[in-house]
Amino acid sequence: MPLDTTGKIFVITIELEKKLNLFPDFPGFMEARLYQDSDSAYFLEVLERRDSSVVRKRVPQTDEQVAELRKQVSTAISMRSPQTMYDQSGRAGLIVNSAILAGGYYGWAYPTVARMEDSKAPAVYFLITGAGIMIPYFMTANANISRATAMMDFYGGSRGIAHGIALYYALDPKEDSERAPLGWGIIGSLAGTLALNQWASTNWNDRRQSRGDWRRRRLWIGDECFLWQDMNFGMKTIKLKPGWWC
Repeated sequence: MPLDTTGKIFVITIELEKKLNLFPDFPGFMEARLYQDSDSAYFLEVLERRDSSVVRKRVPQTDEQVAELRKQVSTAISMRSPQTMYDQSGRAGLIVNSAILAGGYYGWAYPTVARMEDSKAPAVYFLITGAGIMIPYFMTANANISRATAMMDFYGGSRGIAHGIALYYALDPKEDSERAPLGWGIIGSLAGTLALNQWASTNWNDRRQSRGDWRRRRLWIGDECFLWQDMNFGMKTIKLKPGWWC
């Protein structure tokens, strides 16, 4: 049974107890869980280490006591450890992925598209790369970022580059340009990042991991086929219009 009013906390671990200090009467506290038996009666189970043994203590709880306990847990979390309410298992990966896209593509593609002077381009490169790290770092401090969200965020951003460039040539531009395809790649990458990030956030989570894994595999297969079509189309376009990169 959940230990908080939002229904997200099902166990209070040692690490969480050090932040919340909800069980001072148990110096050897290990973890606490709330259970409900077949008679609809509640009991709080606390594991405590005493000397070299582990003691399991069950404390009966009334409905009023459970409600008060959940209120205390929620209040303590909101005041002392608000990050506990969020799934941030993929936050580090999302920040690293954002840094890779910013430094590996956006940082040099944007100065090229904007026709910046050589003296300004390095500064803009480092500015964009730094923004690619700091923006997601602060925006995800208090947000749900699952592993699926981080994975699909990078997948959409990286594959969106190829899709955007291919779309540029699919529109059959009248004038060849070195810079325009890079700009379309940036647009495609940002669109892919936002779209798949939102999709993963609303459709996948750890409780549906097995089904999510299968859906991810189907998406990868379909998207890789689309990516190869993009590359094939781009190669045909280049052959029809040699020198587009000059």
